[in-house]
Amino acid sequence: MTSKTKSKPFGNIFFVTGLAFILGMIATPVLAQEKKPKAIDIGTITVIAPQPGVEITTEKTIIRMDEFKKPGEVHTLTDVLTEIGGIDIQRVNPLMASPGDEVSIRGLNEGRMVIEIDGRRINHTGHYGRYIVDWSTLNMDDIESIEIIRGGHSVLHPFAIGGVINIITKKGKKTKELKPDFSVMAGYGEFNTRNLSASVNGGVGNVVGYNFSASRQETDGYLRNNFQETNSYNGHLTFYLPKDVTLSLGAKYSDVYYGLPVINDPSLSQILPGS
Repeated sequence: MTSKTKSKPFGNIFFVTGLAFILGMIATPVLAQEKKPKAIDIGTITVIAPQPGVEITTEKTIIRMDEFKKPGEVHTLTDVLTEIGGIDIQRVNPLMASPGDEVSIRGLNEGRMVIEIDGRRINHTGHYGRYIVDWSTLNMDDIESIEIIRGGHSVLHPFAIGGVINIITKKGKKTKELKPDFSVMAGYGEFNTRNLSASVNGGVGNVVGYNFSASRQETDGYLRNNFQETNSYNGHLTFYLPKDVTLSLGAKYSDVYYGLPVINDPSLSQILPGS
């Protein structure tokens, strides 16, 4: 007596499915490897480019005036400081630097910071008895670089709660060439604003270096009685002595004549004839 059994189709289905799964697992890495994109070298991308002439370190910010560049013209020292982060300028006359201008670092005004020329403090040169600096008397042609230290961590500069601004002046150069470097600049703007400056920088026989500069600024102002006239003269002599010893002599003279603004009322001329 013989018996016949029917084969179940489910075994074949499982076998085919398992085989397809194994083949798929083997082929997947190969396909993934073939489709992997190649890396493209696009070079170096600078997100924040440093400003020309400005060197920023963890300790201080150094501005080299011969390399400094900014949009527009630069006539005053406050025009330079406005480009530096953390420094605010309160200007009385937007046309040029005025005796009433005030600089602050991180919200601390000049009474809580130290401002120096070649390491010598000048905070007490302001007017009305305030510890402010007359920024209108600082000639741009006389400045070589500016050092800015933020905060009160400097041991060399006491009472510098807000920070330090050290203005380093030009003192000539040590050279054998007798031919000096001359610079003349002039400008004219709105409200009859005029700027004129000249400087000479050089040396004699590797023994003496010199730098002389003069400038004049004038404006009628955009307010009544808002005129200003500023004359500045600077001179430096540097003697190069043996054993790398140097002796520097400097002199500076400034004359500022300005008016205080009054009410811009057209009817005022009827009350004050000739005004």
